[in-house]
Amino acid sequence: MTITACYKKGVTEATARPKLVVVLWLFNVLFASILCMIFLGAFKTSVGPSFALKDLLKTGDMNIVFEMLTSAAGPFSSAFRAIPIVILLYFLANVFFQGGILNVLIAPRGRQKFAESFFGGGGRLYGRFLRLLIYSAVVWLPAIILLVAVNAALGVLDDPSREKQMVLFFLIRVAIGLFLFHLIKMVLDYARIMIAVQDSRAVFRPLMEAVRFIVRRLGRTLALYYLLGLTGFIILLAYLAVKSLIGDTTAAGILMIFLVTQVYIAGRSWLRAAYQAGELEMFTVLCPRIKPAGRYFSYINKKG
Repeated sequence: MTITACYKKGVTEATARPKLVVVLWLFNVLFASILCMIFLGAFKTSVGPSFALKDLLKTGDMNIVFEMLTSAAGPFSSAFRAIPIVILLYFLANVFFQGGILNVLIAPRGRQKFAESFFGGGGRLYGRFLRLLIYSAVVWLPAIILLVAVNAALGVLDDPSREKQMVLFFLIRVAIGLFLFHLIKMVLDYARIMIAVQDSRAVFRPLMEAVRFIVRRLGRTLALYYLLGLTGFIILLAYLAVKSLIGDTTAAGILMIFLVTQVYIAGRSWLRAAYQAGELEMFTVLCPRIKPAGRYFSYINKKG
């Protein structure tokens, strides 16, 4: 009952906060636009006065793209060098948004302006969440060691002459790797929730508490996480189904795909909020004695 209740809570909270979803969507659009402008500038520089770019927009012919990549590598090399910088900025901004999302979800709805709650929470929790990523090495390292050990063990048993066995072992490696990745991602989610709910300036202790919280309730936490993941998979399938019905050989088709993709990104933004809301509800239900603490949350409680 806890799992379905937390899932419904996550879906309800995410749906009830359209401003949060819009901000997350705009965040993704902003960085996608930056990348688009970088590569569009590279295209314009490589094309020069020719009409290749216009032909590309009219026909969507990818042969034009490959020709420009091979014949004018200079502008594109500069664009590719800019990608790591954009990724780093996206990563740092994403840490800020994690704090904003949690602060909006924790604060009583309607008691504080959205901008104040979101940006105030993002700034207040930013340094702590950055430190959490550094301390997360203590959970990433054992996972990497375990994955290397499994890979080595399967390597000993692997027989190149047996193709089906090789495929099976490959799938086992991928499954274990994905499981460990999402398990640690879930640990960090609950660690951030504990830091935000308790307004804790300590980071390592909530991280260890999150590990214990998940280990003691592994079935329920995993069930909620994968139930939300299944929702995301359904959203992806719907996006791919709609996209497959649209032709991508004309400018109109490309525009339609762009619009459908924006809807999909908004759906992913909604799912991100649902994840945090559902996990926050799980933590609140299973640890009812832990209440929001600190000056900020004390102020909220008094207002409530």
